[in-house]
Formats: sequence, C-alpha cells, structure tokens
Amino acid sequence: MNKAARAKRRKHLPVVLKRSEVARLLSGIDGTHYLMAALL
Repeated sequence: MNKAARAKRRKHLPVVLKRSEVARLLSGIDGTHYLMAALL
C-alpha cells in the first residue's frame, strides 16, 4: 500500500481583473445576468 503515487498539485494562479476590465465585462451584460454578475 505504501507504493501508491500521490497526485501532483497543479500550480494555478487565480485570475484577478482590474476595475476597468470588470466594468467593461459588466457593460456587455443586462437584466438578471447583470444583477447576478454585479453582486459577485
């Protein structure tokens, strides 16, 4: 049982957007979808 290989951790960096990028994304959405995205 000790010879089992462990899974490798993937190096994943979180994506962080600038305020201007978020504003640009939100400008293309309307209605309920806009409300849900804006609350995030």
